[in-house]
Amino acid sequence: MKENFVHLQRLFFKTRIRMDIINIIAMVSNVIGVYLAARNNRYTWVLNFIASAALAAMFFFDHLYMSFSFNAYCGIMSIIGVMTWKKRAKQNDDTIVMGRSPIPHVAFFLLAILIITFNTEISNHPYVDSICTALSIVATYLLVKKDAWTWFYWIAGDIIYIFLGINTSDWKYYCVYGTVMLLDFYGAYRYMKLLRQKTATP
Repeated sequence: MKENFVHLQRLFFKTRIRMDIINIIAMVSNVIGVYLAARNNRYTWVLNFIASAALAAMFFFDHLYMSFSFNAYCGIMSIIGVMTWKKRAKQNDDTIVMGRSPIPHVAFFLLAILIITFNTEISNHPYVDSICTALSIVATYLLVKKDAWTWFYWIAGDIIYIFLGINTSDWKYYCVYGTVMLLDFYGAYRYMKLLRQKTATP
């Protein structure tokens, strides 16, 4: 009985280490990746892929298949993103756009409804988590297109997550989301500046 208890303790300890390492890799990759995205650097997709792959693996082995699917989507979009940005760089086309099509915005609401409907994962805030997931899905798609709207979707998600974390005492939570939100504002500023320069160019 005692040996079984010790085995369980060791297994739990190893699992915690695995989760902590994966979370650290994902957080560091995410923060650096956001900065690179704001700088219009295609290597943002490499870091995004690393973060997505690490989290997808963790969620898969933890049987959290909705979270796994989301990170798998981000990983696939990272591959598409780096290929798209590389192709545009070869064509000397680093143009930032501000899409006028309502399709991404309509897609956000539809995705939120679908995720809320089919999300079976246990969460303290299932509806809000589903909305944030939908925001991230659309924002990732818009970032591939170099659409400035992407930053406003990211910022909306950051604000919601920070609001949800008001009752938490985990300082790392605020450090990560606070840093990411500042970088998202920086990205919005950079993209809008490039848009203004494009408009001013005859």
